[in-house]
Parts: sequence; C-alpha cells; structure tokens
Amino acid sequence: MMAMGLLLLTGLVATASEDQSALRDHSGGMVVVSPLIGSNRDELKLPARGPGMPATTLTDDALEYGLYAMYVHPRIVVNNFFFYTEPNDAEVAGNLTFVNLYGSPEHNIKWNVGAGYLWHEIKTAGPTIKVNAPMVKVGGVFRCPKLHLSLNPYVGYLWEGIEVGSYESDTESMLYGVTLNWHWRMLMATCKYYMQDDQDTDEQYNVVRARLAVFANDTVGLLMRAEYMEHSTSDDTSFLIGPVVVF
Repeated sequence: MMAMGLLLLTGLVATASEDQSALRDHSGGMVVVSPLIGSNRDELKLPARGPGMPATTLTDDALEYGLYAMYVHPRIVVNNFFFYTEPNDAEVAGNLTFVNLYGSPEHNIKWNVGAGYLWHEIKTAGPTIKVNAPMVKVGGVFRCPKLHLSLNPYVGYLWEGIEVGSYESDTESMLYGVTLNWHWRMLMATCKYYMQDDQDTDEQYNVVRARLAVFANDTVGLLMRAEYMEHSTSDDTSFLIGPVVVF
C-alpha cells in the first residue's frame, strides 16, 4: 500500500489561496490536522519462498487508522500522512512526507515542483516487507476561478527500495499524474490519478484518490477520503472519515 501520498487535498495550496470564502485569512500560513478511521481491503502479495511455497495473495478487510498534518502557505505546502491497519494477521504501517512548491498564486497558469519520501512496512507471520521510496515531480497548475477549479498535470520519478526478509531489490519508475481540485465556500474536493511505470519490470500500477472536506465554519469540518492503489507488494482499497481542524 503506497500512500502518496495526502489527506485533505494534497493540492490544497493551488486552491486555498484562490478562494478563502469559507476560511478566515491564512495568508501567513495555516496548519491542518485530521485524525481518520475507516475500512481497508488489502490484497497482500507474498513472493515464492522455495519449493512447496509458491507465490500467494492474501485478501482481508480490516480497520484502518490515519493521521494527517499539513502546513499551507500561499506558495508552499508540506504534508505528512501516517496510516496503520492489520489485515491478514499482519501489521501494516506507513508514512508519507511531501513538499510542494508553486508559482505565484495570483496567476491562472503557474509551475509546480515537489519532492516526497515514503516509508512502508508490512509485518507478517513470514517475511517482513519494507518499502522506502523517495520521489520528485514537476508540472503545471491551470486554474479557472469562475468554476473554482484547478488542474495540475505532472510527471515524476520514483526510486523504490524493497526488502522482503533478507531479499532486497531496487526499482525506478516514471510517474504520470493529474490532480483536479475544487474549492467553493464550505466545500473542498479533489480527484487524483497517477500511474507508476516501473522501468525495470515494465509493469504499470494505477492509483485513484478522491477526497471531500465539508466545513461547518472556518475552523472545523469533516473529511472523507477514498482510495484505490495498486503496488508490487499489495493492492488496497480504503475509505476513511474523520474531523478536520484548521489552525
């Protein structure tokens, strides 16, 4: 489960600075925190481990817990998302930190560059699976103020190190993605898609995320997050919900 990435609109900086009708002035920066709980369907892919132990896929549903924190400035967003779940009698934990830098918020067309780091660990009755993946991306942001929309297509690169017990492997992947953000008054929504194109195995993995934040006032609200993620070690479908607080 590779969580890129990212709760409460990872591209929030592309819209929060454009329409503050629901939130008080945060031109000097703001902090967002959201504890989450929900369900996760995990398909864990265990590799072959010698004669009589072929490759196996285990499927299970379990509770998932998440904690998201983000700092937003008109041109910078720093976010951190930690998650934990226990499907298939395994302990699955991970953390993603990502930093995005944007061009002038006053322009309808601007540039975007970002860098992130993913840590992911799956403890099973057999081997422990560890994933470490730094990544970078570059793209553009195109906004339509009349519709309260912004579109952020991008390309990126990911270096991924995977440990399965004593076995280690390294892969490099191209990332191709697009994020659509919408922010109007008390509502914020995003839909994100990206493909991870593994340059070593020539395999492609797809990720789709959708989020909706509904604010009761300029400080508190409710966040809903849905995700489908394909990865070399697991495929995951999750839905999380929880309060969101703005400082």
